[in-house]
Amino acid sequence: MSSAANRDFPRVDLFSSFALAALLLTGEPAPPPPFDCAKAVAPDDLLICEDSGLTRLDARLGRVYVILRHMLRRERDG
Repeated sequence: MSSAANRDFPRVDLFSSFALAALLLTGEPAPPPPFDCAKAVAPDDLLICEDSGLTRLDARLGRVYVILRHMLRRERDG
């Protein structure tokens, strides 16, 4: 891979990799959705509210998103 291509992807430190893997592999009970299901009208929100498996996946995706944003910010800020 060229050096320009390497700059396009942030480096991931070992701790962050393990933290991300741990979040993806843990089997915890489904937390409540991050929005009020009684007011949900969007089809995707309604599905998340009706299915505990989707609720669990949505929560994991939210945690992964926060971790990746943190990792990218650390990479950007040096």
